[in-house]
Amino acid sequence: MFALMKAQGISLLRDRMALLLSFALPCIMFTVFAIIFGGQSGGSSSKLKVLVVDADKTAASKAMIDSLKSMDRLEIIDASESTDEAFKAIKQDAPADDFRKSVAAVVQKGKVAAAVIFPKGLQDSVASFGQTERTAVQLIHDAANPLAEQMLTGLLQASAFTSAPDLLMEKGLEEFRKFGGPFSPLQEAAVATMKTLLKPDKNESPTAASDEANAAKSTLAGAGMSMTDGLVKIESSSAKELLPQSSGESSGITSAKMISYYAAGISVMFIMFSMSGASSSLLEHQERGTLERLLSGKMTIHHILLAHWAFYVLLGVCQIGLMFVFASIVFGLDLWHAETIAGAALMALVSSMASAAFIMMIATLCHSRKQLEGLSSIIILIMSAMGGSMMPRFIMPDFVVKLSSVAFNSWSMDGFLKVFWYNTPDTSIVLSVLPEVAVILTMAAVFLAVALTTARKWALG
Repeated sequence: MFALMKAQGISLLRDRMALLLSFALPCIMFTVFAIIFGGQSGGSSSKLKVLVVDADKTAASKAMIDSLKSMDRLEIIDASESTDEAFKAIKQDAPADDFRKSVAAVVQKGKVAAAVIFPKGLQDSVASFGQTERTAVQLIHDAANPLAEQMLTGLLQASAFTSAPDLLMEKGLEEFRKFGGPFSPLQEAAVATMKTLLKPDKNESPTAASDEANAAKSTLAGAGMSMTDGLVKIESSSAKELLPQSSGESSGITSAKMISYYAAGISVMFIMFSMSGASSSLLEHQERGTLERLLSGKMTIHHILLAHWAFYVLLGVCQIGLMFVFASIVFGLDLWHAETIAGAALMALVSSMASAAFIMMIATLCHSRKQLEGLSSIIILIMSAMGGSMMPRFIMPDFVVKLSSVAFNSWSMDGFLKVFWYNTPDTSIVLSVLPEVAVILTMAAVFLAVALTTARKWALG
């Protein structure tokens, strides 16, 4: 037994790459997850991108928008100031339903995590608790980001507290005048002085504004007011609820609809692990000496690699297709539409091409199956974590989100999300994924070229 243990230890020590991966993998994975999740407490997580549309154009709405802009966790895009064509297409002069649908379409396409509409008549409804019909702020959110709705509901109420204290005082005094009679000239002068003192400080730092927002939320809770019907009334709805549904699809968002979001992330991670196991056959040929026999005939190393690559691509397409059909039958994935099937098939094909080329590149760089197992596992886990397969990217720090763009799987996931989640009735699914397809094919070509170049060592050796 001791001799066998000694032989195993010597074998591991001689394979330096396998030795390094055996002990480095836990530390590397801990570092990756610590960076992704550790940023949450430190405030380095990515900002929530929010579109604001000011249809009220009053002092109250402008003050609330300024307050939202000062908050650290939000990236506010003002529709009236943006140069993006998607935001310019919002029909502010259209009927209310069409207006909301045009805003919902921007959210559903993934341009922003949520949109806030300040409708006409908002200023008159702020802190008007006696009114039976209050003008409500419209909050349209992406149902795939559950944090967006909860965070913005509280921050909108907080912004009403912090943005216009003079307006809140005026509303209170109006109620007092209604029941207690008019003020004397001296009292009116005192009120005017108080309103001047209560005007918000435009030079207030974002940190101070965030602290006041938190304090305001505590005050709101202590006063027994609802987060959706406090100083301002808030009506919240998901973008998918407001847009026309596909044929055969019921209205409303249920938990089953989120299957389409999860299917995108799992499929990308799944094919990489699948390819990793299959690609070990390349090194098996080299270790057992069968590679020399194949090369002694009419086949070249390029023929062998391309044959393996083509097989892995077909295998990946079949596996992804089977998974989507299973998800459709068992979990209700909305798959059976011509555009959806075409988009899913296109993304499955290019993702399999890139995944097969990527894993083959790793295999040709390794010298043993142990090295391939260790190296491919750590790379796939890191890429899956950063690309959004393991956790949503909206909780990650900004630099991690930007860094993930260098990995093909993040582009694959974005493409699948466009197919199954971020699609609108007025947009072709196939055309919408063409940017992702172009990037993935370019990466696949680079991976395959590196693999073909590196594999020449086997032919020369």
